[in-house]
Amino acid sequence: MKSKILILTLIFIFFFTGCNENKIIYDESNSYLPINPFPEKNIHNITLYFPDKDLNYLVPEIREVDIRNQPIEKIIIEELLKGTKNEELTSLIPSETRLISTDIVGKVIYLNFSKELLKGSMSEKEEALVLYSIINSAAQIENVDKVQILIEGEAREVFYKYFTIDKPKEPSSLIINNKYVSPISTVIEYYDNIINQNYIEVANLFHINGDKNINYYTMKSYFQDYYGNISKYLVKEYKINNYDKFVDVYVVLELFYNNDMNKKIHEQEFILILRNGRFKINEILNKNFLLNIK
Repeated sequence: MKSKILILTLIFIFFFTGCNENKIIYDESNSYLPINPFPEKNIHNITLYFPDKDLNYLVPEIREVDIRNQPIEKIIIEELLKGTKNEELTSLIPSETRLISTDIVGKVIYLNFSKELLKGSMSEKEEALVLYSIINSAAQIENVDKVQILIEGEAREVFYKYFTIDKPKEPSSLIINNKYVSPISTVIEYYDNIINQNYIEVANLFHINGDKNINYYTMKSYFQDYYGNISKYLVKEYKINNYDKFVDVYVVLELFYNNDMNKKIHEQEFILILRNGRFKINEILNKNFLLNIK
């Protein structure tokens, strides 16, 4: 009898202990949240800059992108390379161009492009539009102030032909929704007036701070002493360091003297400032001559 009671007791304990264990396992299996194999999108607005159809200036284009899987700087440039979605805009970047790598060091972003970026040839204005479409688009990244463009891992002195890219460049607010003004046009106008000895127009090309006036005879003496009897000039090459309120232009000229009998190579640096829709001369620098009117 005692043995039967013992067996029944053991069965009772085993039965309820087993039920409790099963219940604990069941509860634990429901304590985990289900795993979503498709992470939610992280939508972000970026601003890309494209030339208008008439190639006069850059226009911002807002685009929504998903930034969950890649660095935003890579997404911005790759979206720029895809071209515009706006029928009123265009893209001058060669379609074969690839972004090789991006790297942010301090406040400078380094953008390494394939050699296809330099395919073909461009005018000064077209070059400016391509260059600053890249720079302005990349400079929107938080804590980035300047952009360094590399081609196949190497820095170049000039982009296509006219704009320097040997150092990191700041974005340009001037080229956005403002018609492009060629800095070299001021230099050409300057030399045209020198040859024609039109020193009043030469004086008008200079930016004067405050109410200070240029003495006409002082100006005339400057140019007659320095330039002498120039009969003709040729712009051999020029390089523009930036495009904004202040522009630095390095110019190599061939100057002809005494009815083209003598000539010499002449190098000058023009510091220009934008005033009333045109560039005026703030400084002219070279090894032997400094004209600084402020």
